[in-house]
Amino acid sequence: MESKKRIAVVTGGMGGLGEAICIKLAMLGDTVVTTYSPANTKSQQWLGEMKERGYNFHAYACDVTEWDSCVACIARVTAEIGPPRGADPDSIRRKLEPLRGWVDAVNITDNQSAFVRLSSWAGSLLALAAGVEPVMQLTCRDRNRIALQSDLLSAAALGIPNVLLMTGDHPRFGDHPEAKPVFDLDSVQLVWTARTMRDEGRLLSGRKLRPPPGWLIGAVENPFAPPARFRAVRLGKKVSAGAEFVQTQFVFDVAAFARWMAEVRDLGLDQRCG
Repeated sequence: MESKKRIAVVTGGMGGLGEAICIKLAMLGDTVVTTYSPANTKSQQWLGEMKERGYNFHAYACDVTEWDSCVACIARVTAEIGPPRGADPDSIRRKLEPLRGWVDAVNITDNQSAFVRLSSWAGSLLALAAGVEPVMQLTCRDRNRIALQSDLLSAAALGIPNVLLMTGDHPRFGDHPEAKPVFDLDSVQLVWTARTMRDEGRLLSGRKLRPPPGWLIGAVENPFAPPARFRAVRLGKKVSAGAEFVQTQFVFDVAAFARWMAEVRDLGLDQRCG
């Protein structure tokens, strides 16, 4: 049996023949994604056991007999692109090309790690032109509330359908450590600002917006940052402020992530936010 490098999707891969297929595909060099029943309470345990054996599988809850469940599962797949350190639009186009048709949306970062790069809104426009749905990141680090609201309005006017709002890394970690940080708002306040602009049609000043913007509002969370016991509560603040979807940092510690997700479910946040 021969295999080229690819993404292999195995339905019902947790145990028995499905597990054996997952292992065989991984040994052939494939990236393995498996689905499991939403009623399965041992999925994280299985992933942890597989990781201990050297297999880094990806697993998603999905009832493959239900169309809506399949659509919801597929809709969770996103990727991320860091714009170039230069004025080359083809750099982003080259990164977008292999993602088209494989993911539902692509994050366009906002001067990630406090290093100067092509702006997230410019990268988002290039993604739209390439037929890929962008998620425009927007940080509080470099902008006061006037600039943040202006960029949010501009994103909506240009057809950018999703915004991911975050505080941002401090400039001291980037390539201009002498830069003055702004942080006029924090991420929770920025999420609330975006919801107010969209749902109430007004700026923080109280002035009306005609017409109001219409993007989907996202937030980020790091389940592993100390103090860990407050991370789910902090996420709850963002959801209450208006976040409709949340993205986390990369997950390498499955057990710690499972504990965080248990706290998220206890707070009912999984039912209020995607």
